[in-house]
Amino acid sequence: FIELHGDLGIRAITKRHVVAYKEAMLRYPSRVSGKLVGLALPALLEAVDVDRTIPRLAPRTVNDKALGALGAVFGWAVSNGYREDNPASGVKVAMAEVTADTRLPYSHDDLKRIFSFPIFTSGDRPKGGAGEAAKWLPLLGLFTGARLEELGQALTADCKTEAGVAYLDLRVIEQGKSLKGNSSRRVIPIHPELIRCGFLDYVAARRKARDDRLFPKLLSERAEVTAAWSKWWGRYARQNGITDRRKVFHSFRHTFKDACRAAGIEEAIFDTLQGHRGAGVSRSYGLGYPLSVLASAISKVAYPGLNLDHVVVGRGGAGGSGPVPENIRRGAAC
Repeated sequence: FIELHGDLGIRAITKRHVVAYKEAMLRYPSRVSGKLVGLALPALLEAVDVDRTIPRLAPRTVNDKALGALGAVFGWAVSNGYREDNPASGVKVAMAEVTADTRLPYSHDDLKRIFSFPIFTSGDRPKGGAGEAAKWLPLLGLFTGARLEELGQALTADCKTEAGVAYLDLRVIEQGKSLKGNSSRRVIPIHPELIRCGFLDYVAARRKARDDRLFPKLLSERAEVTAAWSKWWGRYARQNGITDRRKVFHSFRHTFKDACRAAGIEEAIFDTLQGHRGAGVSRSYGLGYPLSVLASAISKVAYPGLNLDHVVVGRGGAGGSGPVPENIRRGAAC
């Protein structure tokens, strides 16, 4: 903002300055590299405007991060008496016409291809995949419907058991964790297929290694611990045949929702599982669905034609050999 307008006094900033900043951010490249590194904003925009094929910041990113941060600064200024109004109030990129096609769910054929990637069939662990995160984050995304950052920042202590049901507890914010909103504070039962593939064994191994985090090799220079991993997944998936750029890790979230619908799960229940705030005042009453109800619902989520036998230890994968013992199946390892 300062590079665009100069270091203005707080009272000299108008809504027109904010609108100009919004428009500049829509021209800003999604990745600054090569000759663009180190350029001040006006020079950078001039450089990228000659090539319209360069990917730009997504409208949601401009709204949530660029304008959101600016609005927060001005909000603080208003609260502390430095100015009377917030010039960023109401300034947003219109989303209705740009969000409909930005993300697509993975198809059944996509899922077969994804879980035939070398990270699942031959134990390949590319550097960008952050060790076992390369294997478990896609599996967790498919069978929990959770957001990537929610999974990537999870702690071993977040895997718990209650009344024989293993679950991820996403209600506690600690050790640098963050959630999108209050509705994101929730529990997600561990799907039986994740248990069959050895997820609880993986959690136990991380605890034995005294790792606090489920995925200790996940590193990022940004606040989001999964920022670099997300970019790696996009590149890796495209290299292995998922070429539609509208199909990204977040597509697992869409795929899970479709699987919930196909299983006949009540909308209010899968909204709860995914941390979506449902419509209607009644959704905010009471303590929510019991863990047993959520576990019963999530166990119905299935992906016909997707065979994960090769992921299970003893069949070429990394889980347990043969049938899953009752104590593990019920979550005692958590």
